[in-house]
Amino acid sequence: MHPFLASLIACILIPTARAESSWDPLTEISRQDVIWTTHGTGEADNLPLGNGRAGANVWVVPDGDLELYLSHNDAVSELHRLLKLGKLKVRFDPSPFGKDEPIRQQLVLRGGRIELSAGAPDRRLDLQLWIDSETDVLHLTGTSAIPRRMTVTLDNWRTEKRTLNSSELASTWVYRTGIQPGIADWESADTIKPHAKGLMWYHRNAYSCLPTHFEHQGLGEALKKFRDPLENRTSGVLLAGRGLKGTSPTLLDSPAPLTTFDLRAAIQVSQTPTPEEWEKQTEAKLTASVSPEESRARTTRWWDAYWQRSWLFVDEGSAPIIPRLKHPLKFGSDQGGNNRLDGEIGEVVATPEVLPVQEIARLSTIKPLETKILDRSVEKANALTASDFTLMVRFIPKTPGGRLFDSITPGGNDGMLLDTHDGLRFIFGNHTLQVPVAWKPGNAYAATCVVSTSRQEVLLYLNDQLVAQWSEAPSPVTRAYVLSKLLTAMQARAETPAHFQGGIFTVAPPVAFYATNPATFDHTPDYRFYGCSYWWQNARFIYLPLLAQGWNEPVRKFIEFYASKRELFNARAKHYYNARGVYFQETVNLAGLPGMGDFGWGAKEYSEGYTRNIWQQALELTVLMQDYYEHTGDEKFLKDTLIPWANDALAFYDTRFEKKDGRIRIEPTHAVETYWTGVVDDMPSVAGLHAVTAWLLKLPASQTSAADRANWERIAKALPPLPKRTVDGVVMPDNAAAYNPQRSNYESPDLYSVFPFRVYGMDRKEQPIAEAIAGWKKMPNPGHVCWYQTGVIAARLGLAEGAKQDVVLRAKNRMARSDKSGSFLRFPGYLGSPHDWCPDFDGPGNMMNTLQEMILQPGPDGEILLTPAWPADWSAKFRLHAAGNVFVEGTIVKGKLTEWKTIPESAKARARVKQ
Repeated sequence: MHPFLASLIACILIPTARAESSWDPLTEISRQDVIWTTHGTGEADNLPLGNGRAGANVWVVPDGDLELYLSHNDAVSELHRLLKLGKLKVRFDPSPFGKDEPIRQQLVLRGGRIELSAGAPDRRLDLQLWIDSETDVLHLTGTSAIPRRMTVTLDNWRTEKRTLNSSELASTWVYRTGIQPGIADWESADTIKPHAKGLMWYHRNAYSCLPTHFEHQGLGEALKKFRDPLENRTSGVLLAGRGLKGTSPTLLDSPAPLTTFDLRAAIQVSQTPTPEEWEKQTEAKLTASVSPEESRARTTRWWDAYWQRSWLFVDEGSAPIIPRLKHPLKFGSDQGGNNRLDGEIGEVVATPEVLPVQEIARLSTIKPLETKILDRSVEKANALTASDFTLMVRFIPKTPGGRLFDSITPGGNDGMLLDTHDGLRFIFGNHTLQVPVAWKPGNAYAATCVVSTSRQEVLLYLNDQLVAQWSEAPSPVTRAYVLSKLLTAMQARAETPAHFQGGIFTVAPPVAFYATNPATFDHTPDYRFYGCSYWWQNARFIYLPLLAQGWNEPVRKFIEFYASKRELFNARAKHYYNARGVYFQETVNLAGLPGMGDFGWGAKEYSEGYTRNIWQQALELTVLMQDYYEHTGDEKFLKDTLIPWANDALAFYDTRFEKKDGRIRIEPTHAVETYWTGVVDDMPSVAGLHAVTAWLLKLPASQTSAADRANWERIAKALPPLPKRTVDGVVMPDNAAAYNPQRSNYESPDLYSVFPFRVYGMDRKEQPIAEAIAGWKKMPNPGHVCWYQTGVIAARLGLAEGAKQDVVLRAKNRMARSDKSGSFLRFPGYLGSPHDWCPDFDGPGNMMNTLQEMILQPGPDGEILLTPAWPADWSAKFRLHAAGNVFVEGTIVKGKLTEWKTIPESAKARARVKQ
């Protein structure tokens, strides 16, 4: 008799009626952790870190080092480029990162940290990395089962003064069309110097490119009042570690092997009169850094508070991971009685639930129990594998290669099998998990498969160790939403706004895909196409979702970035058009001016073709200010910022354009970037003027002056009517009152009357919503990437399927690699764009905004509209913030809002469920 037949196949049947703990958003966030148990390929397989200001991309090079880029959102060079702060290579000797060594990398969302384990258990290295939530200090700590020498090497590519070549200069964007003789086109070298504590290096701007913009745009007088944000800006790092000494200006080394590690990088960006002052600030930051334990605890508290402020978890309905079984579960052989296990099979644990690791560890070591034979019928096997289940086999192998269990057609993909082929192998459907194991004959093992359909995850344990993992987002939409929130939080707390075109998480050009393939560019990791100017159309989408998430502070900073330049914008309106009010373009630099490539060398006014005559940006910012005020109720903001800005936004139209028959005639103008010629009374401007004046006139008299109100009433009477057209007998919004229909871009100016300006919308009676719905259905280019507004417009019109399609397509839009055709960056939160440098952040912001407005929108008179555009086949749990310092929590089951509450409870009276 074959040995395996001599052993009793026994089953420990685990009861499934366990008490379920109450639903917890933090537990759900933990389920979105990104976990890798196989080696990556290098830089393209990096994980992000950030505290809102400072950041890092972290990756492991197989058979090499732990590497990371350091960054900071304020680290802007002389030429207005956002610089990396350098690259670190952390080496351990002996190395645990061999290709055949086990490895586990986990991005822990609740702590904003990376946990890394590598090497066999008897010589394992465990590391943790995070950036302190309160101070810009990166911590790398850990322990090793064996002593290891640690070295940290700085890779710095700015060792010499660098004159930018033509394509690099174009990437500054401020000089995208080139430069005139005599104007500086270089960046200074970094200072790299020995330091008593470790390594210090920094980039100090030797000059600023911004005064050139004032001089060549005819704003010399304004320059006298200008505080240059680039002058003497210094960006750098002081790196030190316990047991490490600087043996050269770019190398930290441990004189003796270590078993514990504590490396800290103090990151500092500031404008100081002298380099010495910056050095003192950075030394003080490192000296004041708290212990790793305290830093980790407070950083975890910050992230927990962030995730608890709001949440949104979508259930699109996950399919079972294991295909419906056609065969019974067989143990010790395949379905034909072949591939027999040479050895003994003992207990089998089978339960239709996910067992925690502690229970797996306990069951893998218990003594044999008096049990009963597993029922092997197809029906019972299907019942086990229909959703979540755990299946453990305890066995003693003699020679490798045989089946542990099998329910699959030989050579097929219609089930699952677990065997000892080339180690431990689990095949399920079209997927395979393979773990190298050197089986020791006569030793007892426990192999456990944990399958969770609800989490779309498979875990493979050997004894009590997790040895392999497979996962897909249980909800691709939830995964994209949560990771987009994560990346926003990692870079939206700085003094300067975050950048939609890569943010602080760009990678080297040979890796970062863009429509013009940069793989062949001889550029440093500082390169990004589009530079780091601010495109209004794109940058706003990073911040628009934050109010509903209850995170108001970054929105206020974004508003202040523009509002603080109101005097300059007034001067520009006066200088170029002899008009009053505020005037700024689609794209501005830190000074608030367009780059010279956009303005035009020798031009008397802004001359770039696509955006030359677009005027409504100030009105869009006014609407964002209004939304901010409605959420916060900040009366000082209303009085000191919103009303003065709104008055200036209206004043520009009132004084820039002539009036015909008592009405403002907006000409010359564009209908955004799409229609350029023959345009009169473009819809974005007209809709913006109607929306802003209507909102202002709804303010209580106690919050306004009689003079302001009279001015708003006068302007409201002088506004042109909304442009409309009739197509096949159906009335719908039009792009402008008149225009040449030749298109130059792909936007839908007509539907600016829905977003960003709420002229048409749910429960709004001023304009028939059916008109806007007809316009949405006629959109010539309903795009679903970066700045396209297709989805949020659908949500505002109650078109659930249209909004759903947009969100789903955006959630799938992974960032492609340039160096490996058909491949993507490994981290699923890095989303791509065909138009912008990547990772893309206006597309994810757009997706978050759409998804939130599918659940919660403001009504025209202070109402809270719930589920106005939620699809009938989706479920969700959410907490979102509404106007008036209110938040709403609820559960949606298959399109129906089954339970919900408002805090405070009194706000429930103004909520309306739209289903």
